[in-house]
Amino acid sequence: MSRRPARRGVLHRAAIAAALIAAAWVAAAPVAARDVDGAAAALRAADPVRALALLGPLEAPAALSDNTLWVAAVAHKRAGNARAAVPLFAELVRRHPQDPAFRLELATALFETGQDARAAYHFDLARGAGLTASADRTAGAFLEALDRRRPLRTRLSFGIISDANPGRRTAAREIEIFGLPFTLDDDAVAQSATGLSFGAGLTWTPSLGGAWSGRTDLSVSYKLYDRAVPDEGILSAEQGVTRRTGNGGTVGVGGYLQARFLDRDSYWRESGAYLSFRMPMGPAAVLSGRVAHGWRGYARATALDGHRTEATLAYRRALTSQLVLTAQLAGERLESAYAPSAYETWSGSVGAEYAFEGGLIAGASLTHQRRRNGGIDPLFGVTRKDERTTLGLSLRHASFTIGDFAPVLILTGETQSSSIDLYDFEGLKVSFGLSRQF
Repeated sequence: MSRRPARRGVLHRAAIAAALIAAAWVAAAPVAARDVDGAAAALRAADPVRALALLGPLEAPAALSDNTLWVAAVAHKRAGNARAAVPLFAELVRRHPQDPAFRLELATALFETGQDARAAYHFDLARGAGLTASADRTAGAFLEALDRRRPLRTRLSFGIISDANPGRRTAAREIEIFGLPFTLDDDAVAQSATGLSFGAGLTWTPSLGGAWSGRTDLSVSYKLYDRAVPDEGILSAEQGVTRRTGNGGTVGVGGYLQARFLDRDSYWRESGAYLSFRMPMGPAAVLSGRVAHGWRGYARATALDGHRTEATLAYRRALTSQLVLTAQLAGERLESAYAPSAYETWSGSVGAEYAFEGGLIAGASLTHQRRRNGGIDPLFGVTRKDERTTLGLSLRHASFTIGDFAPVLILTGETQSSSIDLYDFEGLKVSFGLSRQF
């Protein structure tokens, strides 16, 4: 009998063993030291290409030291490859969110790659850290360039919603009408639902010469629920002009159209005019405001038609390169011919956002609103007066991105007390979607 097959099997196993031993030896062999100091010297000599050659192939950013990240990022940026520098600078910002130098370099790299929304976010935070006068002027110039260089901007968002009370309905089963008890149907009381949200829009700001620019804004938002809660859609269009002021601010004026739909049926439509402004309050703060006045017409209750006026005043300040504070005052007035449906509301809100080391970004906001209707409700015999408090919390992570987008988790709690039991409600909503804020 021939023993050739046995020999072939032995040789085959020996070859595999030798290959494994060679692979283990190569893996155990020390890797040539990366010449970071030499690369830094090459950068000082204005030779970024040599610096990258001395650095050699790089591991994932999270595995690199701070010094290697910095030298490699600067080398890529100076070599004209800002896109390769972005993840390296982003890792430095994630580790050291309090350092404005890293954040400013990341912002300029994002600017060079056309990621305007993220660039503006980091420029604003860097200015909140108290930059030198020269660096602050540079950041301000980049922000002005962002406003001018891209006349067409688009927006897109979507999310999943789990809402304990999307219709903002009362939990009470029995209310009084004309002084008599009345039991509410199941569809008229609070019930939970799951839904999808979608939003899209575009803003076009073509230059009109000098300090003037046009402004066209179109947007749509829609919420689709799975239970006996009306789906809601809002369409909006604005057309106006904007003028840049000498201090870096803007003033705008124009007209608008809005429409709200419930289950694809028209609920109301509104048209009017607006006036807005934006004013820098130092390098790290902005004051903005808007006043709008129009006519709102209801599709199925024309007696509710009337003039509506709203005004907002908002303040935003980057206190440090990690902490942003916000505050807002708002008011709204509807002058309906039917007094019980005329109303005015006033609200105030405060908020904060903090970037932790490691990339976690947390936000919180608190809003309190008061509403008073214009006359006694004939069904309930009293004037409607509401007080609503809303608490919002958000979480996202700077390291988890899909292009310009990052996942964001938002938790919102609401409670309202009213002089009419039908309008008392509590709600808790959790939504998960994508954000382009950084």
